[in-house]
Amino acid sequence: LVPAPRDSGQNRLPADEPIYVISLAARLHLVHQQNLLYYEPAGSVAPRRTVDNFRVYSDADIDHLVQALSELWSQCALSRAVA
Repeated sequence: LVPAPRDSGQNRLPADEPIYVISLAARLHLVHQQNLLYYEPAGSVAPRRTVDNFRVYSDADIDHLVQALSELWSQCALSRAVA
């Protein structure tokens, strides 16, 4: 996973502003759309919904998922090293 892109300009939106539909969020962060859907029920990512019930993700949503998955992968690597 790739952390959310950051814009250093003054026109930057708040990190919790939902701006990405699932296809764009997946593409920007180099994951498959199914990965985002898989981690939603587990609480690792919680996109907001549009009036038409489409998922929309914010940079904060993706950053939270990246952090959760990094921790999970670290724990898996540690448990394999101990075994």
